[in-house]
Amino acid sequence: MARHTLEQQRALYALQTIQGHVSDVDKDKRRYATLVRSLPSMVLQNGLGQALAYLLADARGDDRTPARRLYAELKQWLVGDVSDDRPEPAYDRGSELMEALMAGSRTDYQQAQLTSLALLGWMRKFADAYLPKGDS
Repeated sequence: MARHTLEQQRALYALQTIQGHVSDVDKDKRRYATLVRSLPSMVLQNGLGQALAYLLADARGDDRTPARRLYAELKQWLVGDVSDDRPEPAYDRGSELMEALMAGSRTDYQQAQLTSLALLGWMRKFADAYLPKGDS
């Protein structure tokens, strides 16, 4: 089996993640696509912590919302779970992402932000390819 580069692994994760939303109801699919397209600019303008806090607030405690699902997908890449072998975890496996962001070092935070932007770049490209545009 060929070894994949980190960029290939990110792209594959992003593709599988976006394809997992193709069968969502239209309203959720559109909202999710809008979030994926807008989150990189939120991260750049306000930082990763505030962008993730926005997703949590938008979800209003409902794990089924597009915002909460996007948060969970970013968390899976950045933290994963204890048995996961993601190539670039920013924090300890199984950590709660927001708590890890707030408690971690500045270097860890910056790395998580760069990693998120790289992943979101791929997610945005695949959202453009597979998901509808518009928020309604």
